This record gives sequence, C-alpha cells and structure tokens, in this order.
Amino acid sequence: MAYSVTTVKGREKFAQAHGTSGVLPKIVKMAFGDGGVDGSLEPVAPVTELTELGNELLRKDLEAVSYPVTTTVRYTGRLLTTELNGMNINEIALVDADGDVIAIKRFTNKGKDVDSELVFDWNEEF
Repeated sequence: MAYSVTTVKGREKFAQAHGTSGVLPKIVKMAFGDGGVDGSLEPVAPVTELTELGNELLRKDLEAVSYPVTTTVRYTGRLLTTELNGMNINEIALVDADGDVIAIKRFTNKGKDVDSELVFDWNEEF
C-alpha cells in the first residue's frame, strides 16, 4: 500500500499560478527518507500540512523528467550503489526550485544495499 499527497504549500502555489502569478516553480529534486512507516512497518498516510519528510536522509537532483502521455509528468529519482546503503527507504518527496516540499509519498520499506540502485518514478497526472 502507498499513500501520496500534495502539500498545502504545493496547493497554494498551484492556486497562485492559476489565479494571478502565472508562475509555478518547477520540480527539481527528490528527497528520500525512512520516516514513513509505523511500528508495524505499515505506511503512514501523509497529511497535506506536512512541510518535510518524517525523516529525510538525502535530497538530490532529479535524474529525469518525462511525459509518458501529454497530461502526465514523470519525475525519476535514483539512489546509486554508493548512497543510503543499509537503509530502508519508505518515503519520498518532490521538491521545487524554491526548496519547498510539494508532494510526499509513503510506502512499504525498500531495502537499500551496496549491490543495488533504487529507481523511483513518480507520475503527476493532470
């Protein structure tokens, strides 16, 4: 099971861009964390008021942005073999050019070891 939410900050920026400013900072980073599950290792649904991950471990530039269909943006983040080894990743966030967390996703543990890379694709559908 996975949960995702657009944060209040993200929704405010959408509203301003659509209403008056016409400006929406692009998503440029993905943050990775291990604070997205409860004591039973079940994902905890994020709430819109969050401004950060439960426990952010690493924030890095997106690897790619693509458009699988014209109304969907796919953000891709990758953890390399040298990053976050021995950790259980269970939450990620999309971060805009202003440094604001725009959306958070939580899911079951994804174990990371030195022999593997983890690739996370996040589709934002309009």
